[in-house]
Amino acid sequence: MLRLTLFGPFSIRTASKEITEESLHAPRVFRAMVYLFANRNRRIALRDFSAFLHEGSPASYAAGSDSLVKTTIHRIRAQLKPLQEDEPNLELIVQDGAIRFSPELVIISDTDRFDEVYRELSEQGSFLATRDPDRALFLFRTLFSLYKGKYLAPLFGEAFAAPIAKTYHDTYINLCEEYFPLLFHTGRLDDVIRMASEGIAIDPYAETFHYFKIRALAEQGDRALALSLYESVERLFDSRFHVKPSAKLRKLRETLTLSETAESAEEAFVAIQNQYQQGETLSSDAFAALLSFIQNATNRRYVFALLTVDDFKNTEIAERLFKSILADSAYVCRFSKQQFALLLLAETADTLTTALDKHKIAAKVEYLSI
Repeated sequence: MLRLTLFGPFSIRTASKEITEESLHAPRVFRAMVYLFANRNRRIALRDFSAFLHEGSPASYAAGSDSLVKTTIHRIRAQLKPLQEDEPNLELIVQDGAIRFSPELVIISDTDRFDEVYRELSEQGSFLATRDPDRALFLFRTLFSLYKGKYLAPLFGEAFAAPIAKTYHDTYINLCEEYFPLLFHTGRLDDVIRMASEGIAIDPYAETFHYFKIRALAEQGDRALALSLYESVERLFDSRFHVKPSAKLRKLRETLTLSETAESAEEAFVAIQNQYQQGETLSSDAFAALLSFIQNATNRRYVFALLTVDDFKNTEIAERLFKSILADSAYVCRFSKQQFALLLLAETADTLTTALDKHKIAAKVEYLSI
């Protein structure tokens, strides 16, 4: 059985031997070998192989007359020969104007495993995330550990490899955006920080990893380090692309700055009320960061509620009711004609729903708690 690593540094392994770019010391042969193994499941026309070796279509090609093809195949076979002690089916077969590996050869690759696990995760999707989060996280961690950088990194710029590499990389980013929140929800902040750091090492310009690492650090109480990381990201993006981080990441930074200077839950809530212009809504991420600060600062458990009154004519009445009903157990601020943000002690959260029903105020309530 032959094992291939196609994510990040390329390698071919048997039970006792391994071929890598460093061990081969033959860049052209290595390039051709990577190409053949990347296309291991199909017959490769010698004309196509010749065009690849010449880095474009050769001026002319006649079967059996291309010395570069002959020499390269001979040298690849010589490099693979030591591996045949463990894997006798490792043969390159040239037949009918094409080249392929022996059909008896069994090859296992990290991309095959990635595809297999991703298929299970995508087919069950939201079911796993809601009904069996441990299984969903296990599959996500498996995919995360398999992807160690660009697909076919040695040939990343090649025309045949680039589209596949982009597909895998986009899949990797999208998976992290989908499953990092599940790690937050289950309290695995150390995992978020570790995995986000690994993601930054692979792609330092993917904002997803910076965002989740900053948020996790903040929720662990290390806001100074979180803010320092944001500043480094801002410098990185400015020097590389001459742009600022996204609005989402800038809002997180604003929330952290506000919560860092506030001395109480009420002060933090007033500060963020002043920060956002009337008519602009708070993001759930801003809520999450501020909520974490408040709970750490006061040692009391709070929940946030984002409440939208159906009829804006009733908002003045609603606001007075909120303040009288909830009294000292909550803070209320208004963000638009119909929208309020409420910070409630967890044990009195049910009071809000009861009050809305009792006073016949039609409203949509979205709770966020950590």
